[in-house]
Amino acid sequence: MRQRGLQKYTMRVGTVVSLIMVTAPSWASQDGEPDGTRQTIYGMEVNDPFRWMENEGSDAVVKWVKNQTARTTEFTEGPEYEAMRARIFELSNFDLRYGAKVRGHRLFYLKRRQDSPSLELRLKANGADRLILSSDNVPDNTMQETYIAGRNFGGGHWPDRAGNFVVYGYNDGVSTEGKLRIIDQRSGLHLPDLIGEVGHGLLSVVWATDSSGFYYYRSRSVPVEAGAGTRTRQLGLYFHRLGTAQSEDTSVIEQADGDRVLYRPYVSEDGKHLIVSRREGLVAQNSYLVYSTKDVSAAPKELFSELGDQFRFLGDQGNRLFFQTNYDAPNGRVIYVDLDRPVDLVEVVAETDRSMLVGSSAGGDIIGYAGGHILIGYLSDGVPEVSVFDQSGAFKYVLDLAPGKTIWGGIQANVGSPMITIGTLSALSPSVVSTVDVRTGAIRQEFASPVPINPDDFVIEHVFYSSKDGTRVPMYVARHRSTKLNGNNPALMYGYGMHKWVSFLFYQPHILHWMEMGGVYAMPAIRGGGEYGTSWHQSGIKLNRQNAIDDFVAAGQWLVDNDYTSRTKLAANGSSASGPLAGVVALRYNDLFAASTIDYPVTDMVRAPLFGNGALMTEEYGSLDVEAEARAILDQSPYHIAQEKGCRTPTLIMVGELDRVVLPFHGLKLAGAMQQTQSCDKPILFRMMPETGHNYGGTPEQAATNSAVQLMFLKRVLDF
Repeated sequence: MRQRGLQKYTMRVGTVVSLIMVTAPSWASQDGEPDGTRQTIYGMEVNDPFRWMENEGSDAVVKWVKNQTARTTEFTEGPEYEAMRARIFELSNFDLRYGAKVRGHRLFYLKRRQDSPSLELRLKANGADRLILSSDNVPDNTMQETYIAGRNFGGGHWPDRAGNFVVYGYNDGVSTEGKLRIIDQRSGLHLPDLIGEVGHGLLSVVWATDSSGFYYYRSRSVPVEAGAGTRTRQLGLYFHRLGTAQSEDTSVIEQADGDRVLYRPYVSEDGKHLIVSRREGLVAQNSYLVYSTKDVSAAPKELFSELGDQFRFLGDQGNRLFFQTNYDAPNGRVIYVDLDRPVDLVEVVAETDRSMLVGSSAGGDIIGYAGGHILIGYLSDGVPEVSVFDQSGAFKYVLDLAPGKTIWGGIQANVGSPMITIGTLSALSPSVVSTVDVRTGAIRQEFASPVPINPDDFVIEHVFYSSKDGTRVPMYVARHRSTKLNGNNPALMYGYGMHKWVSFLFYQPHILHWMEMGGVYAMPAIRGGGEYGTSWHQSGIKLNRQNAIDDFVAAGQWLVDNDYTSRTKLAANGSSASGPLAGVVALRYNDLFAASTIDYPVTDMVRAPLFGNGALMTEEYGSLDVEAEARAILDQSPYHIAQEKGCRTPTLIMVGELDRVVLPFHGLKLAGAMQQTQSCDKPILFRMMPETGHNYGGTPEQAATNSAVQLMFLKRVLDF
């Protein structure tokens, strides 16, 4: 192997600077030297020796991925792997229903059949269940593969208020950019309208009251640089009138390139007002613009623009607009404003000592307004409870959710209707769809997905532990009933702690099988999440991110101290935005953790804002434009930490080939850096998950294959 010379790397900014020898892989020299790009950030020299891996289609990257995936396959293949894959597939192979919405006494929902990877848009009314559309037969479609609502199974369909027309989104499963079509469910025929430049990750659609058209948010994928993927450019808010070409759409708000503001439209119950949420990226703080639907070109009224806090529109009654807010109430309250006196905030439901579950960008908001009633999900140590109030703020009742269930996808309220839909799940139940009459609290179960397990075979505990600074942190711990607490069990612990996401156990087939194998599964509610309101979220992001890391490490120590596992059997897992968390654990805490698995992660926190939706994450990670935040970013960026030599835990990094939320190069660069500087013989493995996006796979077969690789890796390195 040829040496490229001595280069300086800045690690653990402000504390450690090390010099290492950078050696190019022998095969890479065939296509030229890797790009040792350097830049200086606030006087700190930061190197990027694996920049060449951002060119996904280059011969060098293709060869590297092929070699690495083959190495991982060799490490994990065998009869045990095949048995794992078969069982995970069995646990994954069920009909799934979600995204349910009631419109015009009809229930619209998406269904994934166990015998098909395609999604179906279906309708239930008067006891009958009818297919409207399958992703296999989207008309006039030139895409090789088509995914309704995107590959990741989002709830991307929007019926009008009468329940006659349905807008649905679809894409090719690769790009974040997709298209919209409109189907008339009465005839089963499509309108000729075709809407492009819609990104499923940012898309928001709301119909005009008279069904003449709909407002939608528009975005476009644009190249970053040759061979380096794309980023999302927001274009603005538009109105499409049925029967017209997209080129004739009315622009309500136009955005210049580089504008990171996100807009989300709502239409008042009487149809007079277009109410638009306005926020900078994924930050919680927002304000509102209120337009007259008669003339959207007229100047709007501005609400909350000077308050600098979070407001969530719930519904309206005439000129009264109801909002949930954290303004002057960290745990949340409900207020209304009268459009004739918009400066006055009138309190309807006061703040309590429990946090309202709202504002999460993952998992859904448990809050709504329907039939003159306000529904609020409160959190008690991370466990949701839904309380119902009338519009004067008087408490009515608590919704009777089954114990152990949590709401996934939020509450779907329906303008002008007392009916709401709720999707619930748990660690042992993947999908239950129910409708609720908010006037009485009567719940009707519409669908439930059966799975081949006995729930009584599993034990789920909700425990508490103390973090490094004494903070009390809740954690879920699950295991098979036959698993004894003898200190010798393999344990896998997942952490997120971002975007106010509330950590709860949800149905994961490979985790169920992990527990069947004798493994313990743990999910601590680390800071940065939404378990205890705004303060809990803020105390785990940006300059406070070390708190989240400390919470995660303390959770692992608690599992060891209480005989759930041992230091030789404990593994860490992180994914997506929590990739930096899992990466830091693998690189710095191998005295406690014996292995790490990192899935479709952000790892290069310097380059992340340039790609995909990365620019929107700066409100969680921090910004390189602020010196203190830049130093914190570099101190916790796994790719940059990995450029320092050391003995790291056995690590498996997996990325989705088609992921455009977090581009695959993040995982490639981390794997390359860790392998190059690993000073012991513990394996650092990489797997490119083929035909997969920002998940383990879009079909039960793909998910079973990829998650079985992860379990087999853990079985080998933890030796059980």
